[in-house]
Amino acid sequence: MPLIQDYTLVGLPVEIIVERWASGGEQMLACASARAHRTAVDLIGVDDGDESPSWDIWAGPARERYGARRVLPFMVDAHGSSLALCHMDGDLELTPLAPKLSHLKLLGSYKPSTQREITWPNHTWAEVCARQLLVELVAELEAAPAAST
Repeated sequence: MPLIQDYTLVGLPVEIIVERWASGGEQMLACASARAHRTAVDLIGVDDGDESPSWDIWAGPARERYGARRVLPFMVDAHGSSLALCHMDGDLELTPLAPKLSHLKLLGSYKPSTQREITWPNHTWAEVCARQLLVELVAELEAAPAAST
């Protein structure tokens, strides 16, 4: 059962969803609900830092489970020391926001002094990363014209 924590960023409801997969690895899915501008949720996934993230495990099901129309993946390493946007090939649909968020590829300025003490499944640092990206994403969504259906 997912652990769901609600946040509100720039007036839009945001959920940080933490799931434990059967493998024992931790995944965090951050959903930015921008229904005022979109009819579907834009989903951001945080992987636990495996060099070969199993996007195929969750990218498709995430669209179904959370109603995501677009998936923008990024990765936090196992100790929370860096954040990287994952530019993946294949059928994973990267949003036009990816280039605009590329300046967050290494989010060193958000690295807490207690970073070495943060280990999984403590998601404090991953939440910092997720929330910062959500601020950027929601700002882009608010600035963009509503998608035509």
